[in-house]
Amino acid sequence: MNNDSKQSVMEQLYQQTFRDLKDGEIVKGKIVAVNDQEVVVDIGFKSEGFVSREELRNRETINIGDEVEVLIESMEDENGYLVLSY
Repeated sequence: MNNDSKQSVMEQLYQQTFRDLKDGEIVKGKIVAVNDQEVVVDIGFKSEGFVSREELRNRETINIGDEVEVLIESMEDENGYLVLSY
């Protein structure tokens, strides 16, 4: 197997590790970071997603490690991140 073939196989295996997601889907994720404007959520995709902090204002607490259900609004913004909604 030459290097190009090995690289192709590795890329295919890498892509298979990600979930098959689409816009409008509701998924569970884990909060991995919080700042003044956004909450970063890992939903097991190749990139993390962002939820506006304002959308989570009714939650009593927002802690790293919390599990949340989010709606996928867009698979990628201009920076390659998921756009999520709570």
